[in-house]
Amino acid sequence: MERFSNRTEDLINQIKTELTDLACPPDWHTHILYLEIGQLLSHAFSVTLLAHKSEVKFVAKYWNAHYDGSRFQHGIYNLNRLAITEQELSLSETEATFLQSIDTSLLSTAPYKGIVLDGLFCQLSIPSSGTTFTWNLDEEMNQPLRTLVHTLRTKASSFL
Repeated sequence: MERFSNRTEDLINQIKTELTDLACPPDWHTHILYLEIGQLLSHAFSVTLLAHKSEVKFVAKYWNAHYDGSRFQHGIYNLNRLAITEQELSLSETEATFLQSIDTSLLSTAPYKGIVLDGLFCQLSIPSSGTTFTWNLDEEMNQPLRTLVHTLRTKASSFL
């Protein structure tokens, strides 16, 4: 049975769920999960780095906001039929080494003191260290976190 809602919060929660839900192969684990959603639902994507011994997989998921925006223009959202695309991207040896050797103790966020009219919802999780960061503006990231997120966004842009 199809699930419909007229609540934007339900749509956002379903987008988050679908972008972060990844079928992990046996004996593999999620090393990094990055999720980004435009506050005005202008875009949404996630990237996941899966690791198994010396192997890595980099999976990007993208929500087609333009397509779903035109389908849901009357404010009724079909939560079972979001336009989500998934693709495995290749990593260079340098990228894989960088992403696997992140020192989570260097990463941090700080609250922004100001008004944000159109920000982002960003979340970075590194499950092996139990670390999760959430922020709404790039200015909230320290430089090591900014470098990591820039790398993830750049790699994902080849798919978007």
